Amino acid sequence: MADEKMTIRAVAVGAWRDGFAALTAQRGVSLTTFLALTLINLVPQLLNPEAQLAGLKPAANPPSAAALSALVQTGSIGLVSALIASLALAPLAIAIHRFILLGETTSSYRVELGQRRFRRFAFYTFLLNLIALTPAFFGIFFLATIKLLPAVAAALLGLGIGVIEIAGAIVLLVLLVRLTLLFPAVAVDAPRAGWNRALDESSGHFWRILSALLLTGLIGILVFIAAAIVQAMGGFLMLHGHLAPGALVAGIGRAATSVLMASVFVAAASLLYRDMAKRQVAQEA
Repeated sequence: MADEKMTIRAVAVGAWRDGFAALTAQRGVSLTTFLALTLINLVPQLLNPEAQLAGLKPAANPPSAAALSALVQTGSIGLVSALIASLALAPLAIAIHRFILLGETTSSYRVELGQRRFRRFAFYTFLLNLIALTPAFFGIFFLATIKLLPAVAAALLGLGIGVIEIAGAIVLLVLLVRLTLLFPAVAVDAPRAGWNRALDESSGHFWRILSALLLTGLIGILVFIAAAIVQAMGGFLMLHGHLAPGALVAGIGRAATSVLMASVFVAAASLLYRDMAKRQVAQEA
């Protein structure tokens, strides 16, 4: 019995079931997170609408200096928005972990800076998202400098950044998967929860965790298709002069997708954490 474990399919299906249950049981947290993400998505449109529109229009080949500048501005604002959005999701993620693992229902969206649990969860979230966005930072750096370099130097720089991004993406994938168990442990105040412990506990389970997360995402393929359609609608409205409605449609679509997919991936992490913890206790008994 000690060796029994949830199948990958059971984790993925359970993630969608428990993710939905957590969202509906904690409507206040879910709705506030959705509204916060919608606002975060709208801010770049309000700050620099010209750059956002330039990013939607077909670029010339080679792109002009003005087009590159617009892409750099849009990308930079997007990266900052992504980091802020990841922090805005932290209260919802903590609430979902505690709902699934402890049966605790959180009634309201809580940014509890005075609580060690929240500070640690937010710190790890920010750090991992910053690491995950590193390849995008390199891409923006390349776009910002390409017009300042001779053609040969620009080509070599692009090749070097491409190699670094591929190698970095592999390292990041391994790191992010190995640290999946970190967040539920921090959310429930598990003893000795931390970076090193999460790496130790996930040792030998990389492919199982990765497969469970991939299948969880694959089940939501219709969500991604719907999100792409909504984004296209928003972009169409913006390109045809309806900036505010288009930005609102696109922002709502991104926010809804983020809340839903974050909830199911958080639920998957909780189920994996609980399953591994149960088997570890059974083996030690």
